[in-house]
Amino acid sequence: MRTMIQDHLKLEQHLKNSLTETLKFLEQIVSMNSFTLNPEGISANAQRIIEQFVPLGFATMQRPCNSPGTGSHLILDSGGGAPAIALISHLDTVFSREEEELNNFRWKPEGDRIYGPGTVDIKGGTALIWMMLDALKTVNPSLFHSARWIVLLNAAEEILTPHFGEVCLDILPPDTKACLVFEGCRIEENTIKITKSRKGTGHFVLNVKGRAAHSGSYYSKGANAIRQISRVIERIMALTDLTNGATTVNVGKIEGGTVHNKVPDEAHAVFEVRSFDESQYRKVHDALLAMNGPGEVKSPDGTFTCQIEIVKTLECLPWPENPQTEELVSHWENAAAECGYQIVARSVGGLSDGNLLWNHFPTLDGLGPMGSNLHCSRQSEDGNEEQEYVNVSSFVPKALVNCLAIERIIEN
Repeated sequence: MRTMIQDHLKLEQHLKNSLTETLKFLEQIVSMNSFTLNPEGISANAQRIIEQFVPLGFATMQRPCNSPGTGSHLILDSGGGAPAIALISHLDTVFSREEEELNNFRWKPEGDRIYGPGTVDIKGGTALIWMMLDALKTVNPSLFHSARWIVLLNAAEEILTPHFGEVCLDILPPDTKACLVFEGCRIEENTIKITKSRKGTGHFVLNVKGRAAHSGSYYSKGANAIRQISRVIERIMALTDLTNGATTVNVGKIEGGTVHNKVPDEAHAVFEVRSFDESQYRKVHDALLAMNGPGEVKSPDGTFTCQIEIVKTLECLPWPENPQTEELVSHWENAAAECGYQIVARSVGGLSDGNLLWNHFPTLDGLGPMGSNLHCSRQSEDGNEEQEYVNVSSFVPKALVNCLAIERIIEN
């Protein structure tokens, strides 16, 4: 028999009543530029969040991120000896102040949509966390005090800093019941889409060393680094396998040479590998590092061979489907059914802080409000490009389903 929120209509009404304050809070944090490399903006955003959560009884703590040029992670903790539930968001966005100004990208309500930097990725998720906790504490304080709520906000999620995961593992107790990540979701008709697994990634730098020479008088002495890197890129891209776990390799940037009358002695590229399957990722990873060493491009006189160097700069392993996450999915399915919704739990190609936590605690993602066009600040006249937005109508139903699902976590 249910012992907690027995009448979800009362909770739903409180959520509806608090929507105006939730959106006011969201507008204030969206209006603060918190680009990953704007630590002052990260700090201002964190301070406004602290002001919103402290009246609910949260103590605050900040931990400097160890990535250069970034701000501090924020931890909000309700305290107490009850089992912990972690609610995960992040402070940063991908938009610099200059980009926001160039594209007139700001808080802009239009019907059910509100456009603006971070409206759905992920400041909307932060606002939804507050909305839920405020409702739980007001409507059913016994449920609220049956858990230790720990809200953790990453200062540099957009650059995939592994440091935040280390902070979480240092803060969260071993009996943490769930890590719930509030990235945005989709709601289509009566279906709510949440996230149960994500691809992992490895970031790499490709360096090729050739030999410089005058392209007219001493051409035969030169070893063309651009020619060599072009061949290596073909081999790298050929490691993509869309039929087996959708393992992809993408070269995102290439540069080399200086002027047209010099055989280029250097060329560089950056690329990434993504996969749902760790074994497939490892297979590609090892194949890449095996390319290090002499290339096949030589100087015409045979005295120099281009050298290939591939260096891994970051690694965040896949979050696969797993029984602990599936158990959380079942709670959301039951809660959604009580509210007249269905749940679809998806595997998605993008990464989140869930990748850092799933193998330590039961983890579920996509629990924020509905929105679209993440990471896009441009609005084209033909409509092919549209700015990031959040749907106002998604806040109440998503908060309601989340609250009822969390009740089930606490009861179990």
